[in-house]
Amino acid sequence: MRERVVITGVGLVTPLGIGTVALWGALMGGRSAITRMSPGSEEEQGARASWLVAPVVDFDPGRWLPWREARHLDRSAQFAVVAAEQAWNDAGRPPVAPERAGVVVGTGFGGIASLVEQQRILDTRGPRRVSPFFIPMMMGNSAAAAVSIRLGLTGLSLATVHDALSAADALSQAVVALRRGELDVVLAGGTEASLLPLVLTGLAPLGLVAPGQRHPETAVRPFSRRRQGFVLGEGAAMLVLERASFAARRGAGTYAELAGYGYGTGGGSDERAFHQALVHALADAEAAPGAIDYVNADGCALPTTDVAETQAIKAVFGAHSRALAVSSTKAATGHLWGAAPALEMAIAALALHHQAVPPTLNWEPGDPVCDLDYVPGKARLRPLAWAVSTSRGLGAQCAAFVLRAAGQAA
Repeated sequence: MRERVVITGVGLVTPLGIGTVALWGALMGGRSAITRMSPGSEEEQGARASWLVAPVVDFDPGRWLPWREARHLDRSAQFAVVAAEQAWNDAGRPPVAPERAGVVVGTGFGGIASLVEQQRILDTRGPRRVSPFFIPMMMGNSAAAAVSIRLGLTGLSLATVHDALSAADALSQAVVALRRGELDVVLAGGTEASLLPLVLTGLAPLGLVAPGQRHPETAVRPFSRRRQGFVLGEGAAMLVLERASFAARRGAGTYAELAGYGYGTGGGSDERAFHQALVHALADAEAAPGAIDYVNADGCALPTTDVAETQAIKAVFGAHSRALAVSSTKAATGHLWGAAPALEMAIAALALHHQAVPPTLNWEPGDPVCDLDYVPGKARLRPLAWAVSTSRGLGAQCAAFVLRAAGQAA
């Protein structure tokens, strides 16, 4: 019998607040963090006027880290370290041998903010003013390394880069290491801090981002008739995953069991990719489709992908799809890109923990295909035993995770 994996700690730095209490309260209250990007220099104002973002506000790394340490980290790594410290504390600082604990952090853009800033310094002030810490700040594995060093975890330090599935890869790699018995505890998740003119300008031609609106909080409309795309956000989500036997021996509380995961590559078809990911995840979890109560959907509010995800849910769950609660939280948090799978799996775990479903904001009927119960507008209390979280990357690649509520029979 293979080793089970449980979630014992959650740490969050999000546009809706820092920590699980802040995030969950905002989600349940139906609040959106999406806002208009503040104009910078005069020449940038025209270009930025229509940019919507979901930023982390009031984040002072000096409140969490020694300033000397914080100033040598990119903002994305700062987010990761703060979220990891929260998760580690939330889990009761597991008494694990350092070599039996590891860190896996996914990020799509890594330290791109440091890259852009140091290029600006090189162009305007010359090579002598470029930071000697530039390279370690910019590298994609800087967040994982910083967390490992900060907490003294020496069993594994790994970075995963897979655009918007980066954190999904981090979580699945953690599950593999725990199931094999290579480690007892893994801090896994994702981080992003890429709300930059360069990134926002680059995303625009791909047709992924919702255009500017008079009311930014209503710009993202998952599964809605007038959906036009997502809004980029920033932040980090880190989860403490443990072998269930190790967690039980130390009497740790759990949010949920991470029972299974799966991937799908649709060969250009999002529907096929979602379908494969769901089928593989349910099989890995040994969960019947009819057992699932809630789906935290990718729901990135794109015209075609929301249809593809809905069709895949209908195909996999059959008649039971009408009984599912399906919600997308991207209209509240923004799309955290590489960190999104970790944040949304954390939200699914919190839903199981609190026995409540967060709403899909800004949903309106009218699409004849997107006709499931998307929990529109208002959170809902309901018994939840099993949940699924789905994520989509570029190129019709998808991931799905299956969670089981704590206390459910194995």
